[in-house]
Amino acid sequence: AASAMQASFLKRAKWYTDESGKIVLKFENQFDLNNMTFFDGEALFIRIASSVLGRALTKADLSCECEAEKKTDSVIDKILEAAEE
Repeated sequence: AASAMQASFLKRAKWYTDESGKIVLKFENQFDLNNMTFFDGEALFIRIASSVLGRALTKADLSCECEAEKKTDSVIDKILEAAEE
């Protein structure tokens, strides 16, 4: 049951690798981020990402963010958001 809870929050997240090689897991809202952390979704995500990327990752390789906190209407933010998609 815990895996189903973890997966439901992870499905709604986006992830990418930043310039330093760190995995950034971005959630649309704080609720999903909190629940993913509460249900230890980080461990599940690390196992999945390690398998996909073919290298062993740890929690130190992962950064979780909330998209809602980062939203602004600046031109630079709109360009960065478009580049991520």
